[in-house]
Amino acid sequence: MKNPAELPAPSLGRGLVPALVTTVLNVLAVIGGTVFAEVSLKEGFRGDYNSPWNLLFVEGMHPFGYSGLILDEERAFALTYSNSLGYFVLGLVVMAVVVFLVSLLVLGSLVPGRSVLATWVGAWFAIILGSALGALAVDVARVLADDAPRSGYGLWVGARQFFAEGAYWGLVFGWLIGAVVAIFWVARGSGRAKATPAVNPAGPYAAPGQASYAEGQAPYGSGQPEQAPYRPDQLGSSGAEGPTSGPGSGPDAR
Repeated sequence: MKNPAELPAPSLGRGLVPALVTTVLNVLAVIGGTVFAEVSLKEGFRGDYNSPWNLLFVEGMHPFGYSGLILDEERAFALTYSNSLGYFVLGLVVMAVVVFLVSLLVLGSLVPGRSVLATWVGAWFAIILGSALGALAVDVARVLADDAPRSGYGLWVGARQFFAEGAYWGLVFGWLIGAVVAIFWVARGSGRAKATPAVNPAGPYAAPGQASYAEGQAPYGSGQPEQAPYRPDQLGSSGAEGPTSGPGSGPDAR
């Protein structure tokens, strides 16, 4: 286990790069999933529409509808169908902004190299929230452009359906992106700790916070001044233990 002093302190600046990584990976995954869903639908290699593979995965790969670049089918005034490049780009932009801000706040409050579970769950939650709000923005834009019902049953069903599609995408596919971000987070924190290790001036065997010899402490920690060594020639010059002069002393005292 690393010494906490060897790890950098949490800050928004340290969470900037991981937040960008989370956002870029999420955007690329949505684009790739949408293209795959469109091509599979156009070429007809999805198989049975009611199969678990199609319903659970392929249909969940396009949270903002289709891009409009591959499929030619248009369904005017449909509740949950969208095949427009403008709406698709709008969903991507809203998702990217939300994912970046939420992941920046989460990762900026953690210490790089630690809190792996919190990093994974935080990035995953940012992806779920961002994709859900991006899909909801698509439906709101469709309603404002008269491409979807404006009131009543159709309005709320469409909003609920798009929001659920976006959240489902983040829940099913976002955990993998969160795991990649967590691995990147650990590697980033470990690299910074190895580059700038903390050195205790008291030596490798000293406890944290112990003073070193260079700070003026005696080797044995006595804190008392050092005494001079004993010399016999100092005995007479001290005046305390030498022969005294005066009456009654010396050879004439008899």
